[in-house]
Amino acid sequence: MNRSLWIIGAALVGVVAGALILKTYITLAAPAFDCIAPRHHCIKVTVDPTSNTLSVDSERLKKTGRDHVIQWIIDNGPEQRYLFPNNGIAFAGAGGAEFNCQIDNSDARYFQCGDANGKPGTYKYTVRVIGNPQPAPLDLDPYIVNN
Repeated sequence: MNRSLWIIGAALVGVVAGALILKTYITLAAPAFDCIAPRHHCIKVTVDPTSNTLSVDSERLKKTGRDHVIQWIIDNGPEQRYLFPNNGIAFAGAGGAEFNCQIDNSDARYFQCGDANGKPGTYKYTVRVIGNPQPAPLDLDPYIVNN
């Protein structure tokens, strides 16, 4: 009887450990988005922990044509927990009508905008993140160029 209880206990520990590993893997995995696919673009957003400044890895994204999708990804370092607010990516002027943007409701480290029309122009947008400590500047203003 003791041996049966020991086997059941070991199996239970194995199942719980497996579930925790799977949960960690699923939590760390990015939402389904292919940055390599045609007309898909990813822009990494970081907060430098030393200078506490916000930056993106593409200050000026150039693209041509219709039906592009752009995803911003907050690349948190150790001990960082920055997220996008609902207005995490906001286009100025005509860009507000050109781009259809939304936060990823399942993970606020991701923000996505679609550009169905691809209307030529240079579109300034603002990146905002929330977290502690709040980065300076609070906002960053890069561009997307439609050719």
